[in-house]
Amino acid sequence: MFLSASSHVVKKTARTALKGNWLNAVLASTGVIIGAFLMEYAAYFFGTAFGESAGNILYGVLLVLLLAPLALGLIRYFWRMIFGVREHPVAVFHYFSSPAQYRRAMGLTVHLGLRLLLFGALLFLPVLAVDLLSGIRLYDFLHIPVPLWASNLSYLSVFFKTIATMALFFIMLRYYSAPVLAVADEDMEIAEVVHMSTVLARGTVLDFLFLLLSFLGWLLLSVFFAPLIFTLPYLIVAICVQVRFAVTEYNRRAELLYASSAPTFEARL
Repeated sequence: MFLSASSHVVKKTARTALKGNWLNAVLASTGVIIGAFLMEYAAYFFGTAFGESAGNILYGVLLVLLLAPLALGLIRYFWRMIFGVREHPVAVFHYFSSPAQYRRAMGLTVHLGLRLLLFGALLFLPVLAVDLLSGIRLYDFLHIPVPLWASNLSYLSVFFKTIATMALFFIMLRYYSAPVLAVADEDMEIAEVVHMSTVLARGTVLDFLFLLLSFLGWLLLSVFFAPLIFTLPYLIVAICVQVRFAVTEYNRRAELLYASSAPTFEARL
């Protein structure tokens, strides 16, 4: 376990970073939130015209191609803020500024997205099996009556869905620091970013979870638009600060380990 900062210290440091920067922070966050809403409405109207499946596909494409780079740009904006760099809110479009930057954002999105799909598919396989056995399509295809016990499987399906969702959440928590690491060191390869995030998570994932829980009240208020534009900057800056503390502690431990394993020499007669 790393000796990371408490949630109280992290949130206090985040408020200090935001002091005097709230207006730009709100403007930057509002732009991303409005963009997310516009994508959702576009997918909704597209689905109304061409079917729900088409709308869902469009929404997924928009999330990957547009919202993910925009969100990463917002994280970069706040990461630089905690180091005293003041930028115009338009800096959230950084990853649209060049093909190389856009490819970097896409690389991170693909790496994390594939892991989400892979682990999700494995965890939800029992759910699919139970849903198949409890439905009528299988028995219609086989031309046999639906067994009496099949109706009781719906409860088992809910149980498996709950377990799979929780397991997927905790598995993906291992990568919580990946977006911040990607913007913190833009020379680091994306594969290395993802690997480093799992290394940091071994000692700090509980600290990150406690930090999220400390924001529970704020997040509940954020179902409304007005609180969200204030909660989002606070939350992202706090996460950036938490990752900064985690990286500092990791580097300190690495230096101590290197110093203890390095050969020593004693000059004497």
